[in-house]
Amino acid sequence: MFAYTKDNQEDIMDIKAILESRHKRNDAIAIKDYIIQNPKAISELMDLFFSESLQLCQRSSWSLLFLGLEAPEIIRPYLSQMVDSMPIAKHNAQIRNTIRIFEEIDIPEDLEGPLFEHCFNYLMDHYKPTAIRAFSLRVLEKIAERHPDLKQELIGEIEVQKDYGTVGFKGRAKKVLARLKRSV
Repeated sequence: MFAYTKDNQEDIMDIKAILESRHKRNDAIAIKDYIIQNPKAISELMDLFFSESLQLCQRSSWSLLFLGLEAPEIIRPYLSQMVDSMPIAKHNAQIRNTIRIFEEIDIPEDLEGPLFEHCFNYLMDHYKPTAIRAFSLRVLEKIAERHPDLKQELIGEIEVQKDYGTVGFKGRAKKVLARLKRSV
């Protein structure tokens, strides 16, 4: 869904129209590729990510994940707003994909506190989806590596939580716990 403009002979992607019409991996990747080529288009994707529409929040978060993993510098200006929006997210996909991005990128120092708090709360919440809890483990570990005073508290909570959840969560908890204990 591209619009052809007469002025500069450019293709302009209608991100909202794509996300409203369908939810496919190829579309999410195409949106990511378009924004990498046209970085100013990030504002449209972020408006959809923070919108009131449950569907658009969910669908835009997938493109945002791919973008954050491949070109994190494009989303960097929005990281603080993404962290701030986690507790009021309209869809679990927003939380999951935000945390997934922070698993892979360097976490700005000014976001470590709020991000640690959110992820710690997700870790303790047995009603949160497994992916959110599991991805939170890695983000918590990354922050604790930079702030060793947090390690003991994190180790204690992972010890409590490691037996609650799916096999995948338990496996990740076990690995993170082992790495944290080796580094104390």
